[in-house]
Parts: sequence; structure tokens; C-alpha cells
Amino acid sequence: MFVNAHQVVMLVFPEPIRQAVVGDAHFVFTYNKESGQYMGLLQGTEGVDSNLFVITTSGTIYSYTLAYKAQLEQTYYKVLKPEHISKEKQPDVKVQTFEHGLSRSEVKKYDSACERLLQYHGGKVKTRRRKKLRLRLEEWKYVGNQMYLVVSLKNKSDIDFKVGDVRVLVSRGRKGKKSSYQELELPVSYRYLEPEKIVAGGESRWVLVLPKMVVGTHEELKLEVGEVMGNRSLELRL
Repeated sequence: MFVNAHQVVMLVFPEPIRQAVVGDAHFVFTYNKESGQYMGLLQGTEGVDSNLFVITTSGTIYSYTLAYKAQLEQTYYKVLKPEHISKEKQPDVKVQTFEHGLSRSEVKKYDSACERLLQYHGGKVKTRRRKKLRLRLEEWKYVGNQMYLVVSLKNKSDIDFKVGDVRVLVSRGRKGKKSSYQELELPVSYRYLEPEKIVAGGESRWVLVLPKMVVGTHEELKLEVGEVMGNRSLELRL
């Protein structure tokens, strides 16, 4: 790929850019790191040839050789997914689970919706910290008759966190009045990329899909994440 200093080369990827690295300082690749931008801009000055690696949010890796040319014939590239060279190894995740009776097209629909939600970072509906763990609900979205919860768990401790039960409950009534207070576990229709383990210093993001419900007066949703054979459970009241 040819670049120079007085023309801007635009690369548009099929997914938002997560990370980019150039081999030499006389080439510069810029993109918006905050908004999950699909587009990157490339320029360079005369010097030795170099290279560029771009990693998208799904872990797909693209590689390019960079060279200086005084006049460019092409300044726009739409990158196609088959052009990637590799994909990062994904963290250990549980097999996606779903209700009996879902067709392949419905599973594909869930996967597509969940993947789109995970492309964007930065949402902070509610956060809970405990024992160097940070549980966060990043997004709570209704799509049709389903409710999508984007969950992230960051492990700042020195010990791996083996994920146990992940439950969503609804409480009804007031705790002070035991006769009227009750908690009911909501059925999870689909779990997308729910992790088995979050390594020390690591973070995982996944999506829970549940039947749509509207929280009424004196009702509260609660997200619980437990640890396998441990006592580091977290609870997030929504």
C-alpha cells in the first residue's frame, strides 16, 4: 500500500478498529479510539518500507506493507473480511445456551444482535465493585419481545475468577414486609460469549437475552454472578 505526506489514504474496515500498530514512526495511522470507528487514516513520509497491523473488535487481524510514493493513484480502500490474515485466540467461554425450540435463524438473529451490542464500549448503566472485582451492566436494551443485557466483569485481583451461576432475578414487594416480598429468577433465553473464567487482570464482556419485562412499582431487577468453589459473588441491583 502506497502513502505520502500530502495525501490521506482512507481504510474502511467491516468492523470497528480496536488497535493498530505501524512498524516505523514515519508512517502514521489514526482512528477514533473512543467511538469504535470503522475508518482509519494513513499517511507517511519518504523512508524505508514498513508495515501496518490492524485488529478489529472481533479480534480479526489485517496486515499491510507500507511504502512511500510521491503521487498516489488510489486513496480509498474498502477492506473486505476475507482479506484478514488471522484471528486472535478467544477467551474460554461457555457454549451458547438457549431455549428449546429455537430455530437456526433465531439463533443467528440473537448472535447478530449480540455481536452488534458488543462492538461498542463505554456504557455504564450500573457498576458494583467488591474484592477487586468490577461488575458492570453496560447496556439494557429492548429488541422486539426480548431484553438484552450487556454485562462486563473485570478481575483486578491476582486470582483467576471461575464464573459460576449468572442469574437475573426480579424482586417484588418491600423487604420490610416479609409476607409480601419475593424474588423470582427470570429465564435466560440466550447467553452469548458468557465466560467460564476471567484471568487475573483480565476482563470479559457478554450478553444475556431474556424475555422482555417492564419493572413496575416496588419491583427491582438484580444481576448475580457467582464464583465456582469460591466466595467472591457479586450482586448488582438495577
